[in-house]
Amino acid sequence: MADGGEGVRLTVLCDDLVLSRRLLGEHGLALLVQTPSRRVLWDTGSGLTLLHNARELGVDLAELDAVCLSHGHYDHTGGLGAALAMTGSVPVYGHPAIFGAKYRMREGRDPVHIGIPWKRQELEQKGARMVLRREMTRLGPDLWLTGEIPREHEEEGCDSPFRVLHKGQFRPDPLEDDQALVVRTRRGLLVILGCAHAGLGNTLRQVRRQAGSTPILAVVGGMHLLHTRPDGVRRAVALLEEAGVQEVYPGHCTGLRAEAALLDAFGSDRFRQLHVGAVLEFD
Repeated sequence: MADGGEGVRLTVLCDDLVLSRRLLGEHGLALLVQTPSRRVLWDTGSGLTLLHNARELGVDLAELDAVCLSHGHYDHTGGLGAALAMTGSVPVYGHPAIFGAKYRMREGRDPVHIGIPWKRQELEQKGARMVLRREMTRLGPDLWLTGEIPREHEEEGCDSPFRVLHKGQFRPDPLEDDQALVVRTRRGLLVILGCAHAGLGNTLRQVRRQAGSTPILAVVGGMHLLHTRPDGVRRAVALLEEAGVQEVYPGHCTGLRAEAALLDAFGSDRFRQLHVGAVLEFD
């Protein structure tokens, strides 16, 4: 487990779970990623708790080198305006599809907009220097974004409610903007997820293509298993084990049933549930 090593530190600023009275929870995810050479904000939560939690945890967002977006849903991008108010001019990395008109559709209900609650021009006026790329992007010597993840296998195990409005018509959203952040440590790779909409197996295969035989030390973040059927959860756990993942730190959209399955598979010494204020240190 991560327990006091130097080198890489992850601090959970936004998550669905909160255990402290002085911190706030919301449906969303934001992590401060600190490496020896970079300070990066991975996602920004829904926008309700980022600044409060950062202040309470003593995190100065003005010192960021970059903001990186896992994909274009509100629960990962809603706090971007608040973050920019602290950072001023800063690079904001994402996929070109993050600004798509994204919706969630359920039978018998009106479509609900779940995309970025900001126009690109608004963010640029606040200081965002948008860097939108499909390909892998190096952020530092041992830090990179996977870029677009090929969908080699369908893994989700549930019907996707996600749609994108294109030319007046709702179409299934392929969520090609989904990507992961990877950090190389002395013990192996940290694979940091937003929601893993591309699928855990597809994401880990992309990381393996980019990093070769380097072992995967840990997978951290949302795994999008909240509404996945039991067989899909079992398949996700098996994919992590087959990839040789040593430790798991699930949160956000992973869901209690999946977290229980991960705890059972990895044991209490290799599993830790994310929550606001959690600090993970890796050497």
